[in-house]
Amino acid sequence: MIGPIPVVALYEGIRVGNASLVGTIGSAFAALTVVLSVIFLGDKLSLSQTFSIVLIFVGLILSSLDLKSLNVKTIFADKGVPYGLIAMIFWGIYFTFIRIPIREVGWFWPSYLAMLGVPVILVYMWVKKIKLEKLHDSKMTLFSFLNALLLTGATFSYNFAVMTGQTSIVAPIAGSYPVLYVVLSRFVFKDRLTKQQFWGILATLLGIVTLSLSSA
Repeated sequence: MIGPIPVVALYEGIRVGNASLVGTIGSAFAALTVVLSVIFLGDKLSLSQTFSIVLIFVGLILSSLDLKSLNVKTIFADKGVPYGLIAMIFWGIYFTFIRIPIREVGWFWPSYLAMLGVPVILVYMWVKKIKLEKLHDSKMTLFSFLNALLLTGATFSYNFAVMTGQTSIVAPIAGSYPVLYVVLSRFVFKDRLTKQQFWGILATLLGIVTLSLSSA
């Protein structure tokens, strides 16, 4: 039942707040996952792996956030921040301890059962009085279908990865997804990359490569 909660929180945070800020906070689940995996699951990190993980998170922040326009006041005033924090905490817990059933019964059933939390979504919609709109636009129908398909595939892929690898290694790579969004926006929507974003993307990619090599 925990699976849909961070997804709903992230989407709601993006709807009411700063999308890049909420997305970055939500993706920080990887940092929480690393800490929890080291404490509770006995994962061990070498110095080079720790450096690579830090590099990934630095790159994630640089590529996703406009640091010049952010300050303590704007961050705490943003309505989407609490939702981003909820997503981060629940994802951090979920992606840490999902490894336990995966190692026992394989990656399929934990992935499949995590998708059975539709009642959580319906309850939230009822509490917030959100109406379920019909998808009249064919493009929106296609994008909604692709969103569900990709989200399911991502969950299955993550669980398959932690079946044989360390959660503290897999999570930082998975958590760097906002960087891919920035890169795709450059080519799909023709968004310009700032120098800060360029160095952030470079740092993230370098961190992922060095983390992969040090974990091989």
